[in-house]
Amino acid sequence: MKKKNILGALLLSSVMFVGCAEDEIVMNTSDAKVGFATSEYTVKESDGIIQIPINVTGEQNGAVDIVLKVEEYGNNPAKQNVNYFLTDNTLRISAEDKTISAEFSLADDEEINEARTFVVKIESANGATIDESANACIVTIKDNDANFYEKLGGKWKLTAGATSYDATITIYGESNPKYEKEMILGFALQGVNLQFTMNYSFDIASKKITLTMPTGELLAEGLNFGAPLGVCDAYSCIIKGNNLSFDTLEWEVSEDIKSITIKEEGLGLAAALFEAGTENFTGYTWFNLSNPVLSK
Repeated sequence: MKKKNILGALLLSSVMFVGCAEDEIVMNTSDAKVGFATSEYTVKESDGIIQIPINVTGEQNGAVDIVLKVEEYGNNPAKQNVNYFLTDNTLRISAEDKTISAEFSLADDEEINEARTFVVKIESANGATIDESANACIVTIKDNDANFYEKLGGKWKLTAGATSYDATITIYGESNPKYEKEMILGFALQGVNLQFTMNYSFDIASKKITLTMPTGELLAEGLNFGAPLGVCDAYSCIIKGNNLSFDTLEWEVSEDIKSITIKEEGLGLAAALFEAGTENFTGYTWFNLSNPVLSK
């Protein structure tokens, strides 16, 4: 009996709800403009659902309806219903909210590609005029499958012969102009923290990572080695046999990104010692890492 009463109540509620009239929508009649809050928007394809804000400016005493349209854009355009999906192209902005977001869901594929772009525009508006200076937003979808830069960051083991060191590769954040361009290899030797700049590049066609290390950088200054050297400054350099150079050192990264080695066999990473504050080479090196290997 109790179950029948509940079903009857539910049915009655349903009938009563269907019988209710919708509130009348009052459209804006004041002087208002509608436009995107930003002209450019960058996301990663792994971000899932994204929201691009749209604002109403000026006087608003009622609702504003807008219709959106999307277009391919740039040299590597993103395609609608393939690379992204627009949730709804018709939006209503209430007088209370004064803002709304265009919602998109992104397709996260496994393809390595250049960043894709598309543009979303306000095609028409009811209750406001379109702000032509804010009528479009260019959306850039960055690929996450080729972001090996971030995979290189973290803890590594640096081995040279029978000696090993705890090393770290430090990467820059996305807001830094050095992001996906530079990283820092660091490790400690005899209580001194050493840092080496490594330049990063990735070729999508060959799917190859290139790391280059400029040498001739100051590693440490004011190191006291005692007689006969005294106080010296140490600079990074390449060593091959008995020869030193300040050339660029090229490194190779394994396909699984778990090993980094010097490209040319027989080269080592060393520190040339100069008399402190001068350009006078002492003829000595502080350390010589022969055929160093970084591994995870």
